[in-house]
Formats: sequence, structure tokens, C-alpha cells
Amino acid sequence: LTIMGPSGAGKTTLLNALTLEDTTGTCYGSITLNGKPLTRELFLQNCFYVPQYPALYAFLTPRETLIITAKLFASQSSTDTDAIIEARVNTLLEVMGLQSCADIKIGNEFFLGLSGGQ
Repeated sequence: LTIMGPSGAGKTTLLNALTLEDTTGTCYGSITLNGKPLTRELFLQNCFYVPQYPALYAFLTPRETLIITAKLFASQSSTDTDAIIEARVNTLLEVMGLQSCADIKIGNEFFLGLSGGQ
């Protein structure tokens, strides 16, 4: 799902309602998932929301971020070699459509990197 629109069009408001994060104002209507009223529990079981400004290290690339994360979360008894981890990361980058920007620094408000949509 991609939500696009000009500034002020209500993209953030819509996402806040869909993720049950909107605690201000009044919302009308209903949100369902597979025909069931959306609850916090149902959302957490079936949905994942990635905000445009995630907490990532600006000086790393998406590839480096995924490799470091995989190594940090691997158990000490894991037999995964660097080659296996890199192969899994490459597959993940492909599935996410990030191959073309996998080696571009993420960046932040101080230096240019990936765009918010990437």
C-alpha cells in the first residue's frame, strides 16, 4: 500500500486512524480488516507500519544496516556465515525493491541520502 499526496492532504491523519494512533479530534466511520473491526490486537497480529523517518543510522546504507542488525540478533550458537547473512540480506533487499539504493547512505536532515519514500 502506498499513500501519496501533497502536503496537507491528510496522509498522516489517515495513517494515524488506520494504525489506531489518532488520539485527537473525532473520527467517523469504521475500519475493518478482513471483515473484522480493527482492534489494537488485530492490528499488531496482521499489520506493520514503517514511518517515513525511522530511527536508522544516517551514515550507514540499507545493506549495512540489515547486515549489522542480522549479526546483532543472531544467537551465539548460530552457524550462519557472513556469506549466508549477506545472501539473506540481498534477498530481503530484492523483495523490498531496494536493490537500486542498497548502497546509498541513509542520510538525515544534515546530509543528503535516501529519499523518504525509499
